[in-house]
Amino acid sequence: MQNKKIVLLGANGFIGSAVSRKLQLSKNFIGITRNSLNVLNFDKLKKTLRDLKPDIVINATGKVAGIQGNIEHPTELMMANSETIISITKACHELGIGQLFQFASACVYPLNESSSSGPEDIGTGPIEETSKGYATAKLFGIELFESYRKEFGYNWCTIIPSNLYGFGDWESSSNGHVIAMLTEKILVASKFNNSEVELWGDGKSLRNFLNIDDLASALLFLTRINSDFQSIINING
Repeated sequence: MQNKKIVLLGANGFIGSAVSRKLQLSKNFIGITRNSLNVLNFDKLKKTLRDLKPDIVINATGKVAGIQGNIEHPTELMMANSETIISITKACHELGIGQLFQFASACVYPLNESSSSGPEDIGTGPIEETSKGYATAKLFGIELFESYRKEFGYNWCTIIPSNLYGFGDWESSSNGHVIAMLTEKILVASKFNNSEVELWGDGKSLRNFLNIDDLASALLFLTRINSDFQSIINING
């Protein structure tokens, strides 16, 4: 990896921060935060990438929310993520960047209570209604990557991690990831001597949890592979 220059977009987000921690000592790594570059400003984005001349771009940008946020703001989540994906993929294509990574979510998979899902399951059934806006944007990104790969031969990859947890989770309460949300609920119950904690769902579904630093390690492993790999890769805990 010493000869590969990596540019990370969204370097101060939940996933981006974990990747930054792994690569902070590498002289060929450049992390770009949301505050320093608005990726929706296409001309500025393209100029930045042209000047940096990366071998690999990692897209860790995007708008995220928990279950409650998905229910309350589906339009914002769908629009923000779709526009971000279009801007970054278009810029990387016009600059001929051969390796680009983006992240989707397990919510792109059809509802399934009994077994693990794989890339071949995408599009085979209904997805969770509460996550539909966000999931649709991510499904669009997956198909856009597939189209670019087929037409132009890029080694672009969508990574689908299982349910994430760990240092830097953006928020707990009802708008956070499940581990952060449950941790807060249990701590509050303990503090006030409550005998019950309310959990959402019917108890039938099984979840696989992945530490954010393990996701970052898996991503860096993929950046070291010199040959082509499949367009969608699951990373589980």
